[in-house]
Amino acid sequence: MTISFDAWAVSVDGQYIDKDGYGDPVTQCHDVWLDYLVRVVGGSQTMGYAPTGFADSVWINFPVNGVDAVVTRYSGTEGLRKGDVVFWAYGSASYPSSHVAVALDSPSGGSVYCMTQNPGPTHREYLTLAGALGYLRPKNVTIGDDEMTPAQEAKLDSAIADIAWLKTRVGGTTSATSLTDGAKNTDWLRERIGGTENSKNLANELEWLKGRVGGVTDSKTIHEYLKGIDQKL
Repeated sequence: MTISFDAWAVSVDGQYIDKDGYGDPVTQCHDVWLDYLVRVVGGSQTMGYAPTGFADSVWINFPVNGVDAVVTRYSGTEGLRKGDVVFWAYGSASYPSSHVAVALDSPSGGSVYCMTQNPGPTHREYLTLAGALGYLRPKNVTIGDDEMTPAQEAKLDSAIADIAWLKTRVGGTTSATSLTDGAKNTDWLRERIGGTENSKNLANELEWLKGRVGGVTDSKTIHEYLKGIDQKL
């Protein structure tokens, strides 16, 4: 059974992790990747083994050990986000023996906030992206407010299209007269606000709707909007 990303991050922070008894010290950066792979991503430990003994070989030799069943490989750092596993090249200035860490956030200013180990125990640290080869993105891991399955993401895409449709019907109008006229010309909307012709009631309904339609972009806000619209309409 897997655990959430945030629960995992809390559980490993400050801990020395050794999953395979390999290396000197045995608590390597690779062990954090193995722990994450098993406890959060849902893969097996053997899927994550580095074929050359250096962490970057997991990314370079992808797919290896069947790890492509649970993660997708991306080159470079564009699109990197929380939950992705970042790999640095052997021979890079900051990580001459290569490195791997789990991103805790999207990059900022040429670095990325990560859960990392060696030197020291597993901890949170901003790591330079210089020398980063790319990253692996778990297929079945959901992160924070964006915790959605592919089916839910498809529904969200549909909801966003619906919101765009609604925005064209509320049109930025603010006066009661304009709102009333707009509602009279939109049968779909009139049906859902009960067909009332009262200017004040229409204005209240449409102001409520505008407040929830107005330029929302993040999934949490959209989900809250959808919950509200279902109850209201």
